[in-house]
Amino acid sequence: MLKGHLNQHESIRCFGEIFKESFVNGKGLPLLSGRAAEVKHLHETDLVSFWKLILESYKLDKPVIGAKIFYSHRQDDEIWRYFASSCTPIIHLVREELIDSYLSLKLAAAFGIWKQPKKKKIGGEYDRSISIDLADFQNYSMRLRRHIDRIKLLFRDNPYLEITYSSLVKDRERTMSAIYSFLGLPNQETSSRLIKQLSRPREELITNWNETASFIKSNDDLCVIH
Repeated sequence: MLKGHLNQHESIRCFGEIFKESFVNGKGLPLLSGRAAEVKHLHETDLVSFWKLILESYKLDKPVIGAKIFYSHRQDDEIWRYFASSCTPIIHLVREELIDSYLSLKLAAAFGIWKQPKKKKIGGEYDRSISIDLADFQNYSMRLRRHIDRIKLLFRDNPYLEITYSSLVKDRERTMSAIYSFLGLPNQETSSRLIKQLSRPREELITNWNETASFIKSNDDLCVIH
């Protein structure tokens, strides 16, 4: 969703998950389509040079170039230290309540539906009821909190903006305006091009909601990003 909003700005080109290990084609990098072998080699052996090649190729078209990267992508790779040492601006998108990200992850993985474009709605029982494995949720929350602590420490000297998913959904205009200001760009109106996948509240989706809610309340410091 955030990537889609960013790409609606005339001065931004935000790529998808180009750092994950399974990225091997140049379909998302049209300006480099004629250098597929080089792109593939650099992606496998030197992510910093891979990223610099993208910057060099796309800077003439868009002054602000970015990409979507998850905590799990190339965790020990030099690319993370490069981003930190080069003072790359970081937009850190989080969900305040980790049960929401956990629920979305489990449903998307179960049905293979990760997004719903407005122009191409995908059918299915994405929002069917599920039971939460509290031990698994606890491990997920602990792992995510470690990632968040690591990211905040690594990028402590970078231009850094943390935004929440709920602010992006509930107050898109103000949130995107803050992002553009952070990037040193004029504000530009955007519109949502995705459909919200969950049509029912989590209290209805989670069959053991009372038990889950009790666990969250008892472990607020773990389960909620304050």
